Amino acid sequence: MDRNAHLARLVLRALLSLSQSTSAPISLERLVAVVPAPAPAVLATLRMLDEEGYVDASRLRLTLQGFAAANLPQVVAFERRRNPRLRKAYRVVA
Repeated sequence: MDRNAHLARLVLRALLSLSQSTSAPISLERLVAVVPAPAPAVLATLRMLDEEGYVDASRLRLTLQGFAAANLPQVVAFERRRNPRLRKAYRVVA
């Protein structure tokens, strides 16, 4: 697995978790504390996700595309449990 892709998933999932846990704005310090990676790597990933349209970096919020990407692992797991015939198909896609 590509390290950058893994870090991007961690940042997206952290932003989703932080936004769901409290109504207070997310701070950069809090995001860096939650993601298990060096701060410069988290900042570079955040910039990359902003350029690709997954995150609004100025507000530290997920876009709709970022929200969908952060929830994708949960959706795939739910569908696999719900319909065993789809397990093979989701392995190819996911």
